[in-house]
Amino acid sequence: MSEESTPENQADELRRVMDSMHRPSRAGTSDEQSTLIDEMKTVQEPQMRSRPHGGDSTAIDSSPEIAARKALEDTSEEAGDASDSFPLMRSMSESLASRCSVSLSEVLQTNFAMRLSGLRQVTVSQFGETLGEDSFCDIVKAGPFDTAWGLEISATLAYSIVDRMLGGDAILDDQSNRSLSEIETRLMRRFVSDFLSHLEDDWKQRVVLNLSPQCVDATAGVREKLTSSEDSVVISFEISMGERHGLMRLCLPQQFVDHLTSIDVEGEHQPCRSNDGDSNLVATSLESTSVSLVVNLASSKVKAADLLGLNVGDVISTEANASDPMELSIEGVAKYRVRAGAFRGKKAIQIESSINQPKTGN
Repeated sequence: MSEESTPENQADELRRVMDSMHRPSRAGTSDEQSTLIDEMKTVQEPQMRSRPHGGDSTAIDSSPEIAARKALEDTSEEAGDASDSFPLMRSMSESLASRCSVSLSEVLQTNFAMRLSGLRQVTVSQFGETLGEDSFCDIVKAGPFDTAWGLEISATLAYSIVDRMLGGDAILDDQSNRSLSEIETRLMRRFVSDFLSHLEDDWKQRVVLNLSPQCVDATAGVREKLTSSEDSVVISFEISMGERHGLMRLCLPQQFVDHLTSIDVEGEHQPCRSNDGDSNLVATSLESTSVSLVVNLASSKVKAADLLGLNVGDVISTEANASDPMELSIEGVAKYRVRAGAFRGKKAIQIESSINQPKTGN
């Protein structure tokens, strides 16, 4: 690319490359894919040379889709890294990513790693222009505020999530040349609802939210609703599921972010003091606290076709022996091996042994 190339030309080139990646391939795909990868590298290099990289590089950063999306965002003259401008927003987003990594790993029964990629300041319409044609996109109504958020989950990540929710391994061939089916779209909406529930819970100390997806089916329909020239803050999360990597982005109106960061929370940033009275109070409070206990009978893998064909009366066999003990999880963490039985006419379990948890260090 010549030195006289403008940001607009770079954006057009990146869109052309990304659109080509998502179209169904015709004859001679291997040579065409190599050419596309070379073109993408050529477009990305001027952007990457100007961006310092801190720390060790990880596999999640090597995804061409993530790199292309970041480079496309960087071509906007108005865009800029807003992480330092909104330290509280960055802290809240990092906390959310950490929470979702644990909670959604349990929901999907696989390693779901989520981390904050960055915050950027763009207009709402600029965010809409960078939406991928095959991405899963939607509008989120943020009550009680009269605001709407933009949401995008990259195509690669969406197909991996759907496959995992259907019992697969989230390791797929590239299927981004087709649209999500009706069933797959419903599964993605369920995943989005879970994610938004975690966001509501994680941010509730600062603001009470009632987030509801509007179920906009097509990217074009989302773009039509994201034409405002108002400023916004785009929160980008990089996500990995095994060997699959993708990007999830939230577009929050600047006005909402300013309001969020201006709220004073009682006791925030205050030094923590502890004494025996406080300890007794905490212990008394914990006595009445409810926790979730779940017994995992067994786990198994089935094909999506078999799952969709299940009927009442069908028997699903697992790999576990009937005599094997079951696992008891407390708040999503496996703690004990147990046996099932009955006690005084009610279902019961008997603890046989504890499950040693591996120690984690910083």
